[in-house]
Amino acid sequence: MKGLMVKGAVRRGPSLIAGLLRCGRCGRRLHVTYSGTKGYVPRYSCRGADINHGAGRCIAFGGLRVDEAIEREILRVLAPGAIEAALVTADATAEETTAAHHALQLELREARYEAERAHRQYDAVEPEHRLVAETLERRWNGALERVRLLEQRLTAIEVEATRERPPDRASLLALAEEFPRVWADASTDIRTKKRIVRLLIEEIIAKVAPAPQPQIELVVHWKGGKHTQLVIPRNITGHHRYCTDRAVVDVVRDLARSTPDAGIARVLNRLGYRTGAGNTWTQHRVLSLRSHHRIAAFDRSTDRNKLLTIADAAKVLRVSTATVRRMIERRLLPATQPVLYAPWTIREEDLATAAVQRAIETVRSGGALPRSGESAQLALEDSST
Repeated sequence: MKGLMVKGAVRRGPSLIAGLLRCGRCGRRLHVTYSGTKGYVPRYSCRGADINHGAGRCIAFGGLRVDEAIEREILRVLAPGAIEAALVTADATAEETTAAHHALQLELREARYEAERAHRQYDAVEPEHRLVAETLERRWNGALERVRLLEQRLTAIEVEATRERPPDRASLLALAEEFPRVWADASTDIRTKKRIVRLLIEEIIAKVAPAPQPQIELVVHWKGGKHTQLVIPRNITGHHRYCTDRAVVDVVRDLARSTPDAGIARVLNRLGYRTGAGNTWTQHRVLSLRSHHRIAAFDRSTDRNKLLTIADAAKVLRVSTATVRRMIERRLLPATQPVLYAPWTIREEDLATAAVQRAIETVRSGGALPRSGESAQLALEDSST
């Protein structure tokens, strides 16, 4: 409740924005705690009212997605600035080196002029004026010493410039482009990251929206008065960050009606889907997912599964699989495909339709298949999830 004084010092904890979050309901700073098997998972909660007068917590939420969202915003803001700073640094370094060299050359020119002038004054004095001659000689020696020192400094600068040239613009731009990778590197000190965040962000106002779509609403107050609004979805009750995406579960449910677990795994991998832990799919992992969500397995022997594959339909019709595929392409044979790369499924009763039987007779007699069929039937490219 004391404003900026309660940010606290930067510490070693993995929480990126500790001390910057403020409750959107009561205005208090949020506390950070850590959980997980190794204590690396941050959780933010407003405990001020509960600690002070037992009024209960205002809001509480996990910090992993929040920290990731803030990191994305930090990188988005810093990426153009890093490139601009690299270019400015390259120009400034070159200008400073050139300016220092030019200034030293001017100073050396002036010192040589003073030494030459002192020499002429010494030569012009009469021999009987000993005191004046001694004074002019000391002045001449001092000017020569100054010339010697400036020449040494100029030589040293030139040698240093040839030995250690400043990085060129291309090198600095390459370093700026590497900033996201350096930020994400495990060896980067978390305290350095926190200091960068605090240099850019004044504070973050957090609110939690209730069900049916729980989400965290953040308002990032940047240094300088700019604001950014972020909406971060929350896990529903009983879910965690390693839960498989709901869309994948729906795809598995559709595929399980006509495809065994091994085939489902192949389809999911070809579609680029991953498990909640980021792994590829295997038959065992599909089995585990089905068991968890109580999805029945494909069983060809049951009466409720009267769906045939292209190979099954080819056996029933006593033609090649290529013929069956062309019949599907030309919309002569109704077929469905739950998702892209999934096996086509054909109802057994559709094989007995008049259009299919006429097409089979044409093929057996050596004729060609018709070019099109009924417009209501599906083609290979018309399938969708």
